[in-house]
Amino acid sequence: MICDVQLNKAVDSVQRLVLPRPIEQSVQQRAAVVDSLARKDEAWQQWSQPVGRWLSIAATVLDKLQPAVLQPEQRIWTLHISLSAQDYEDLSPGPEVGLRFIATIEQVLADLASKLETPPPTRLTRTKRELEWLGQGGIDPGPGARTSVRVRRPPRPMPEPRFWTLIAGTVDDRSGAFRLSWHQADRFAARMRLLCATLDTPAHREAAQAVLGFVSDDVWEDVRAWAVAQGETAYRQVAADPGSIRARLASLTSQDELSIGEALLEGTD
Repeated sequence: MICDVQLNKAVDSVQRLVLPRPIEQSVQQRAAVVDSLARKDEAWQQWSQPVGRWLSIAATVLDKLQPAVLQPEQRIWTLHISLSAQDYEDLSPGPEVGLRFIATIEQVLADLASKLETPPPTRLTRTKRELEWLGQGGIDPGPGARTSVRVRRPPRPMPEPRFWTLIAGTVDDRSGAFRLSWHQADRFAARMRLLCATLDTPAHREAAQAVLGFVSDDVWEDVRAWAVAQGETAYRQVAADPGSIRARLASLTSQDELSIGEALLEGTD
């Protein structure tokens, strides 16, 4: 997956408007093909490749537009955008609805481009049906109403000495024997993700697969978090010598033990 788009139906504390059913269906259908088209687009492939990242977009129809908010993480970038029902009142179900929908997303992506070091592409591929419709004289409605765009910066990682002190104090396989305030928990998780990213190399993954067999992305994340949860000395050894992870994994009595580091990645609870 490179670019996943969903029309969100659950919103708290703000009034949600409902698009007419035929219009909503056109938006849903257009959202469903964004990823398949992005996978064929060279610019989107290049943006996704370094860490296997992907952009998850949640679009919501509101009575009052809210700022678009992007939360970029190591792999999953989450973008929340709002749509105005009024922008779709004069459109007929079909290609022009889809064109407005993706043009609205492109507008937000273009605004984000100047705020990020590695911004995602600002262009989404048009479907064959949309291109045919335009070729037959259809008018591209362009984006709808504009809204401000914000980037929610990741929390500053916790200093490593404090992080390893907390790891050394864990006594169970859930969240450890310590409690942190929400902002400290997010800083802890930010450091955890950076340390896990260091282990995300082909050599480390191949060593894990030699013991576990096929390793999915989710399991691979658990394996790296588990390696961090073993403590600084063990982590440093695994980081320096990918092959050392084989013996450590072979000593597990159950793969369920890999979940020891999962909770430590969550941050705010």
